Amino acid sequence: NRIAALPIPTIAVLTGNVFGGGAELALSCDFRIGRAGMILRIPAAAIGLCYPVEGIERLTRRLGPNLCKRLLVAAETFSSEQLLAHQLLDSVHSADEVRAAAQAYAETLLKLAPLSVSTMLDLIRQIEVGTYARADAEVRAKHCADSEDLQEGIRAQREKRTPLFHGR
Repeated sequence: NRIAALPIPTIAVLTGNVFGGGAELALSCDFRIGRAGMILRIPAAAIGLCYPVEGIERLTRRLGPNLCKRLLVAAETFSSEQLLAHQLLDSVHSADEVRAAAQAYAETLLKLAPLSVSTMLDLIRQIEVGTYARADAEVRAKHCADSEDLQEGIRAQREKRTPLFHGR
Protein backbone atom coordinates (compact mmCIF):
# COMPACT_ATOMS: atom_id res chain seq x y z
CA ASN A 1 0.00 0.00 0.00
CA ARG A 2 2.83 2.42 0.72
CA ILE A 3 4.19 2.22 -2.80
CA ALA A 4 0.74 2.45 -4.37
CA ALA A 5 0.03 5.57 -2.29
CA LEU A 6 3.22 7.51 -3.04
CA PRO A 7 2.46 11.00 -4.40
CA ILE A 8 5.01 10.55 -7.18
CA PRO A 9 4.95 8.17 -10.15
CA THR A 10 6.66 4.86 -9.42
CA ILE A 11 8.45 2.68 -11.96
CA ALA A 12 9.15 -1.03 -11.53
CA VAL A 13 12.21 -2.11 -13.51
CA LEU A 14 11.89 -5.85 -14.04
CA THR A 15 15.26 -7.23 -15.07
CA GLY A 16 14.46 -10.85 -14.26
CA ASN A 17 11.63 -13.24 -13.51
CA VAL A 18 9.02 -12.07 -11.00
CA PHE A 19 7.14 -14.32 -8.58
CA GLY A 20 4.62 -13.95 -5.75
CA GLY A 21 5.08 -10.85 -3.64
CA GLY A 22 7.52 -9.44 -6.19
CA ALA A 23 4.69 -9.51 -8.72
CA GLU A 24 2.42 -7.60 -6.37
CA LEU A 25 5.17 -5.07 -5.71
CA ALA A 26 5.65 -4.56 -9.45
CA LEU A 27 1.91 -4.31 -10.07
CA SER A 28 1.64 -1.72 -7.27
CA CYS A 29 3.84 0.62 -9.29
CA ASP A 30 2.42 3.10 -11.78
CA PHE A 31 4.67 2.00 -14.63
CA ARG A 32 6.46 -1.27 -15.36
CA ILE A 33 9.40 -1.71 -17.71
CA GLY A 34 10.49 -5.27 -18.31
CA ARG A 35 13.21 -7.38 -19.85
CA ALA A 36 12.40 -9.42 -22.92
CA GLY A 37 12.04 -13.09 -21.99
CA MET A 38 11.09 -12.49 -18.36
CA ILE A 39 8.09 -14.20 -16.78
CA LEU A 40 5.68 -13.27 -14.00
CA ARG A 41 3.80 -15.77 -11.84
CA ILE A 42 1.96 -15.77 -8.54
CA PRO A 43 2.00 -19.44 -7.47
CA ALA A 44 -0.14 -19.10 -4.31
CA ALA A 45 -2.80 -21.58 -5.49
CA ALA A 46 -0.10 -24.03 -6.57
CA ILE A 47 1.23 -24.26 -3.01
CA GLY A 48 -2.10 -24.11 -1.16
CA LEU A 49 -1.95 -20.48 -0.10
CA CYS A 50 -4.79 -17.99 -0.33
CA TYR A 51 -3.14 -14.83 -1.57
CA PRO A 52 -3.41 -11.93 0.93
CA VAL A 53 -6.85 -10.31 0.72
CA GLU A 54 -5.39 -6.83 0.30
CA GLY A 55 -3.39 -8.11 -2.67
CA ILE A 56 -6.47 -9.76 -4.20
CA GLU A 57 -8.33 -6.46 -3.91
CA ARG A 58 -5.51 -4.46 -5.51
CA LEU A 59 -4.90 -6.94 -8.31
CA THR A 60 -8.62 -7.26 -9.12
CA ARG A 61 -8.97 -3.47 -9.34
CA ARG A 62 -5.83 -3.12 -11.41
CA LEU A 63 -6.21 -6.14 -13.70
CA GLY A 64 -9.93 -6.81 -13.76
CA PRO A 65 -11.49 -10.04 -12.50
CA ASN A 66 -10.75 -12.28 -15.51
CA LEU A 67 -7.04 -11.59 -15.70
CA CYS A 68 -6.81 -11.69 -11.91
CA LYS A 69 -8.37 -15.18 -11.92
CA ARG A 70 -5.79 -16.36 -14.45
CA LEU A 71 -2.95 -14.92 -12.39
CA LEU A 72 -4.15 -15.96 -8.91
CA VAL A 73 -6.64 -18.82 -9.22
CA ALA A 74 -5.06 -20.63 -12.19
CA ALA A 75 -1.50 -19.61 -11.18
CA GLU A 76 -0.69 -19.02 -14.86
CA THR A 77 2.76 -17.90 -15.92
CA PHE A 78 2.80 -14.80 -18.12
CA SER A 79 5.62 -14.07 -20.56
CA SER A 80 6.92 -10.57 -21.20
CA GLU A 81 4.98 -10.57 -24.47
CA GLN A 82 1.73 -11.52 -22.70
CA LEU A 83 2.36 -8.95 -19.98
CA LEU A 84 2.84 -6.27 -22.63
CA ALA A 85 -0.30 -7.37 -24.50
CA HIS A 86 -2.34 -7.20 -21.27
CA GLN A 87 -0.79 -3.80 -20.42
CA LEU A 88 0.89 -5.20 -17.32
CA LEU A 89 4.17 -4.02 -18.81
CA ASP A 90 4.45 -0.61 -20.40
CA SER A 91 7.48 -1.55 -22.47
CA VAL A 92 9.84 -4.48 -23.03
CA HIS A 93 13.56 -4.15 -23.77
CA SER A 94 16.57 -6.39 -24.19
CA ALA A 95 18.56 -7.23 -21.06
CA ASP A 96 21.21 -4.72 -22.14
CA GLU A 97 18.68 -1.91 -22.62
CA VAL A 98 16.06 -2.32 -19.86
CA ARG A 99 17.80 -0.20 -17.21
CA ALA A 100 18.65 2.58 -19.67
CA ALA A 101 15.06 2.57 -20.94
CA ALA A 102 13.74 2.88 -17.38
CA GLN A 103 16.19 5.69 -16.63
CA ALA A 104 15.13 7.55 -19.78
CA TYR A 105 11.46 7.14 -18.84
CA ALA A 106 12.13 8.42 -15.32
CA GLU A 107 13.96 11.43 -16.73
CA THR A 108 10.98 12.14 -18.99
CA LEU A 109 8.64 12.04 -16.00
CA LEU A 110 10.93 14.32 -14.00
CA LYS A 111 10.62 17.02 -16.67
CA LEU A 112 6.83 17.21 -16.24
CA ALA A 113 4.98 19.61 -13.95
CA PRO A 114 5.02 17.97 -10.50
CA LEU A 115 1.79 19.58 -9.29
CA SER A 116 -0.26 18.38 -12.24
CA VAL A 117 1.45 14.97 -12.27
CA SER A 118 0.77 14.33 -8.57
CA THR A 119 -2.79 15.66 -8.85
CA MET A 120 -3.70 13.50 -11.84
CA LEU A 121 -1.97 10.48 -10.35
CA ASP A 122 -3.95 10.85 -7.13
CA LEU A 123 -7.25 11.32 -8.99
CA ILE A 124 -6.60 8.21 -11.11
CA ARG A 125 -5.87 6.24 -7.94
CA GLN A 126 -9.03 7.56 -6.29
CA ILE A 127 -11.09 6.44 -9.28
CA GLU A 128 -9.38 3.06 -9.16
CA VAL A 129 -10.24 2.44 -5.48
CA GLY A 130 -13.66 4.09 -5.51
CA THR A 131 -12.91 7.14 -3.34
CA TYR A 132 -13.11 9.71 -6.15
CA ALA A 133 -15.23 12.80 -5.51
CA ARG A 134 -15.88 14.97 -8.58
CA ALA A 135 -16.25 18.22 -6.62
CA ASP A 136 -12.87 17.72 -4.94
CA ALA A 137 -11.31 16.80 -8.27
CA GLU A 138 -12.61 20.03 -9.83
CA VAL A 139 -11.07 22.09 -7.01
CA ARG A 140 -7.74 20.34 -7.44
CA ALA A 141 -7.82 20.74 -11.23
CA LYS A 142 -8.52 24.46 -10.79
CA HIS A 143 -5.56 24.69 -8.43
CA CYS A 144 -3.37 23.32 -11.25
CA ALA A 145 -4.97 25.73 -13.73
CA ASP A 146 -4.14 28.65 -11.42
CA SER A 147 -0.59 27.46 -10.74
CA GLU A 148 2.76 29.04 -11.48
CA ASP A 149 3.67 25.77 -13.17
CA LEU A 150 0.97 26.24 -15.82
CA GLN A 151 2.15 29.76 -16.52
CA GLU A 152 5.74 28.51 -16.79
CA GLY A 153 4.67 25.69 -19.11
CA ILE A 154 2.83 28.08 -21.43
CA ARG A 155 5.77 30.53 -21.42
CA ALA A 156 8.25 27.75 -22.13
CA GLN A 157 6.21 26.49 -25.09
CA ARG A 158 5.92 29.99 -26.47
CA GLU A 159 9.67 30.54 -26.04
CA LYS A 160 10.49 27.04 -27.37
CA ARG A 161 12.45 26.03 -24.27
CA THR A 162 12.23 23.39 -21.57
CA PRO A 163 10.03 24.53 -18.67
CA LEU A 164 11.42 24.78 -15.15
CA PHE A 165 8.61 23.65 -12.87
CA HIS A 166 8.54 24.21 -9.10
CA GLY A 167 5.37 22.38 -8.06
CA ARG A 168 3.33 25.47 -7.30
